[in-house]
Amino acid sequence: MINGTPTRRRNGRIVAAALVVFGLAAVGAFFLYGRGRWSPPGGVHRLAVLPFSTLPGGADAALGTAIADAIARALSGSGAITVIPVGGRGGADIVLEGSIERLDDATLRIEARLLRSQDGRPLWSETYRSTPSRLAEVESAVLEAIVAHLRLRLEPGERDRMEKSLRGS
Repeated sequence: MINGTPTRRRNGRIVAAALVVFGLAAVGAFFLYGRGRWSPPGGVHRLAVLPFSTLPGGADAALGTAIADAIARALSGSGAITVIPVGGRGGADIVLEGSIERLDDATLRIEARLLRSQDGRPLWSETYRSTPSRLAEVESAVLEAIVAHLRLRLEPGERDRMEKSLRGS
């Protein structure tokens, strides 16, 4: 045709076909490589879980250790991240720490924080209010926040295993 119209159409089809091929390759790469273990952002591979400190108000120090133990135990079997035993910091990329304060006879305030180990920079923090009988719900919420914030890739069934570990089943 006049003014090279067939050439333009042919070039447009070639570009469109190349974009489709590139898109299919990207989707294929995602499914091939994106489903395996993935390191969390910033090269996080090791998490230290410290006992939650008790603030004035009479919260039991053993409760802070029990919360940390439950969260560490639930995460430790996942394979998505290495958990350093409660109280240890050696070689950790990220530290989970927290505090517990008794507000009255029936209410606890629990704060949980993720910090970068190298400089103490806070990455995440949340405060929860709970009764002692509902601490498992707080532990579960903290566990979910860690998984989400560090973008941990869990294998099928790992989330259920973690929840069972928190409940002691």
